[in-house]
Amino acid sequence: MLDVSFPIDVVFVGEDERISAIEPLDPGDTGLVVSPGPCRYVVELPQGWADENGVAVGDTFEYADER
Repeated sequence: MLDVSFPIDVVFVGEDERISAIEPLDPGDTGLVVSPGPCRYVVELPQGWADENGVAVGDTFEYADER
């Protein structure tokens, strides 16, 4: 997060397409963020967006293919 000037949430999505963790990161954070298990996707969102929109650990991730 050294060159990012705004806070984000890192959303880990497991092989079962369920959200396994949501980790907040602030500008300047240099710590390592690790998925709690194997993951299929990592989604970066503005910090707080998931909470404000009712997205939580255990929810199913739905990927919209825009092709």
